[in-house]
Amino acid sequence: MVYLLLKMFLAYTRNLDREKALKKGEKLGRFVWKLGLRKGVILKNLDIAFPEKDLEWKKNIGKKFYEHMGRVIMEFSRLPNYLCTKEIKDLVVIEEGEQLLEKYRKTGAVLVSGHLGNWEMMGTGIASKGYKISALAYKQKNKKVNDLLHEIRTACCINMVYHRDSVKPLIRALKNNEFAIFLVDQNTVEERGVFVDFFGKKALTVDFSAKLAVNFNKPVLFCYTRFDEETKIYKMFVREVRWDKGSSVEESVYNLVQAYTKMIEQTIRECPYQFLWGHKRWKTRPEGEPPLY
Repeated sequence: MVYLLLKMFLAYTRNLDREKALKKGEKLGRFVWKLGLRKGVILKNLDIAFPEKDLEWKKNIGKKFYEHMGRVIMEFSRLPNYLCTKEIKDLVVIEEGEQLLEKYRKTGAVLVSGHLGNWEMMGTGIASKGYKISALAYKQKNKKVNDLLHEIRTACCINMVYHRDSVKPLIRALKNNEFAIFLVDQNTVEERGVFVDFFGKKALTVDFSAKLAVNFNKPVLFCYTRFDEETKIYKMFVREVRWDKGSSVEESVYNLVQAYTKMIEQTIRECPYQFLWGHKRWKTRPEGEPPLY
């Protein structure tokens, strides 16, 4: 049932005029906010990240977050068509750092990002410029749903690699001097990450991308998009991550994870509503600390 409903919804959104689709996405977001879906989690996250802001500000950010997510959802099924018609080059514009992508085109790099702006548009935008990229993602429990999402993403020229499957394709991509891209802003389990500072509180953060970068001596680029509500385009920013190499692999990995996590934090501060606040980012706590949710 979930698969059929999703398939019907994606088919519906695919055939809409883009401007109409974006407006419907915003309307859907406002409806979900009124329903109160994960409202408590969103407000708790905003309490942690912005303790100086009042409740009305946080509620406004929560509503705008859902409007933004509505746009993200409405764009998703349209991505392969954007790529096929080359419209993607007008919808995703690299505002800063295209020279960095070109610099490492022949040597490869680890790209890190978060659930900022529209991460799906970002990947398609990079692929549209001829860069070979492999992306790590979580596999959906419903196989048909996963296959549907996989079909859309691979139609955008992105090689998908999944957690719990072999990571050899990612290693092979880096050895072949290609790009490997990771979303690095979600809570995880302790054996998969390290605790680093995020908005003044320890947050368990995945470190696999950092391990690859350190072990294979690859540069790390932080990439993200920001939706411009006036022009309706996504502006992409690409910045090189600088970190202190430690006396051990473990120390280097920690320093790198902390460095790109701080870059994500700064990006969120600049545009709070275009971040995935519905996720329990601080769920896993250091030993001895009480739960936050």
